[in-house]
Amino acid sequence: MVSCENTQHKTFPENKDLSFNINHNLLNKTPLINDNGFTIYTPINWLPLNSSSIIQLKRAIEANENLIPLELVGGYQSKELATCIISKVITIKNSFEYIPENYKDILKSQFSTENINVSQINIKNNPVRQYIISNNNHTVIKLFISGVQNYQVDYIIPRGVYEAELGKVESSIGTITNKGEKR
Repeated sequence: MVSCENTQHKTFPENKDLSFNINHNLLNKTPLINDNGFTIYTPINWLPLNSSSIIQLKRAIEANENLIPLELVGGYQSKELATCIISKVITIKNSFEYIPENYKDILKSQFSTENINVSQINIKNNPVRQYIISNNNHTVIKLFISGVQNYQVDYIIPRGVYEAELGKVESSIGTITNKGEKR
């Protein structure tokens, strides 16, 4: 039997309004704010990456072979190597149309895991597509934040420190604001 499933406009469940437990004691005191109205408080004791790490990360993120064109905004890391990467999505497409249809399959291959959860949520009235990827080494929380300018935020957390970092990460996610204008 042959099936021609049209996945072009695969619908996601209605956006869930999640309330994040924001504990400001678990966050750095100064937020990252860029010129386009994007704001995020990073987890406490996660420090900005040094210049050589930023250069390497920028090269990797902004490489032409990336499926989703990105421009690095910032990167932070804990001493346990938990990492937060903030990028601007370079696209003229609306909503989440810039995310490939088979993105979940691509992530399964990239992270060597079947354990990927996808959901559509709202953070401060911004639609967000969330991918949570777990393998033997890390849990990755990948957020695509919709707005006039779209952003991608990745939290990469080593399995050994996941429980200790989760409250910080949840608090950080709850502070994301995307009110900017496209320039």
